[in-house]
Amino acid sequence: MLKSTLALGLLLAFTVSCVAFGVPPARFPQLNEQAITGISHHESPKWSLDGKYLAFIDHGNETLVVYEIQTQKSWTVDTNAYDLYFEWTPQGDISYLLFRDSPSGYTFPRVHDLHIVNRDGTNDRVIMRNLYSPSGFAWFADGQRIVALLGTYDSHEFYRDVYLVDTVTGVVSLIASRQELKITFPSALSFDDNRLAIYAIRQLDATNESVIIIYDLATHAVMREIPINQIDPQLGLLDEGFEWVRGKQWIFTYGNTAQGKCAPVALHFINTDDLSTSFCISAVDSTIYAPALSPDLSRIVYVLPVQPRRDFVMLANLTPEYQIRLTR
Repeated sequence: MLKSTLALGLLLAFTVSCVAFGVPPARFPQLNEQAITGISHHESPKWSLDGKYLAFIDHGNETLVVYEIQTQKSWTVDTNAYDLYFEWTPQGDISYLLFRDSPSGYTFPRVHDLHIVNRDGTNDRVIMRNLYSPSGFAWFADGQRIVALLGTYDSHEFYRDVYLVDTVTGVVSLIASRQELKITFPSALSFDDNRLAIYAIRQLDATNESVIIIYDLATHAVMREIPINQIDPQLGLLDEGFEWVRGKQWIFTYGNTAQGKCAPVALHFINTDDLSTSFCISAVDSTIYAPALSPDLSRIVYVLPVQPRRDFVMLANLTPEYQIRLTR
């Protein structure tokens, strides 16, 4: 018992010492991880579609930052765009939703304008106004339309539905309502070709069920529903980091569970065609946030907290074994 206590004390002292000197503790040592930032308060790292750049929010400096993989250089793109909702466009620019005061004077809906700014931080412009209470969006390949979780002008509640937004014509049209999808709260979405993956909460009697809904935008129909308890009865998925593996049948996300090989927290690869082949990569501790998988399936980026509101952005190499499993 004494040996165990001494070992734990040494481990904690080593971790604190490493963080004090700017060296992050390991979470996925088998993936050859490394920090690409110093300590600050980061959020939402996201890959460009060509895999050459990462963008992330630095709340510590109130900026949106771009990091170039090849040169390992980073720069500030915008000092207004440090909100949670931003995405790379198909053309390689960055789009973001900027909050402004509601004209109605109510707390809800929250009103955002959709901006696009060049990757180098130039030419920031508004391309769509008055998007109400957004909680995430994704671009079509044409670079003109987005699919988004939105509220409405006359809605004073937190819940949202799935909408199509045409940034050229300004038309906002309903794709699917919560009632149609039989869900209580859509939490995250990801878009790939004509497939839309929605992570949602569904109230069943006195309990809530987490579910992934695969929706076909071409036929306007639900293709499949995946209750999370079919993957693991105790699994709790977290909505930030929920995404399609582009062009594949896989969804990449992360979550926590109480026991088993995926405990306490793990990266999850969910095969929407065959759940039995789904797999996870477990972390050695319970603290990671917002992972994202590179388009070529070779790397993972995530946020590693070490103190309250203090963290690193980490880059890790996905081993060939895992890459092969994702291409089958």
